[in-house]
Amino acid sequence: MSIGQTKVVDFVYIDSVTDDLVLVISDHLQWTGNGVPWTDEDKEHLYLLQEKIYGYLDFVETGQIYETFPQGKGKPIIIAVHCKYPVSPEAQEFYFKFSSVVEDAGLKLRYGLFSKKNGSNLKRQILAWDGFGFDY
Repeated sequence: MSIGQTKVVDFVYIDSVTDDLVLVISDHLQWTGNGVPWTDEDKEHLYLLQEKIYGYLDFVETGQIYETFPQGKGKPIIIAVHCKYPVSPEAQEFYFKFSSVVEDAGLKLRYGLFSKKNGSNLKRQILAWDGFGFDY
């Protein structure tokens, strides 16, 4: 899955440590620019990311999440963006500003660099999951 598939949930799991329902976005794109103005590639990256997050919000707000993943009912929900490449300062600003949109919907937005080390930690935290993605 990728952020280019804006109508697909990439990965869902229940965090065994926090008991949060985590909806993962797999961001495989690299941030190309390092400053303002944004490059065309970075603008497209931001657009896809924004559309993917809005799709996840719709997936939750319509209740489809519980039809697909009923064991998540009643749990706090986090949208977690797992980035393959380091996040630029400009992209960090986007996440900071966009987190208020997500929080207004009653969810939380997190992002971070996915590495082999934190990937192994993730495996220990997964209580239940759907690792194949699904359309909505």
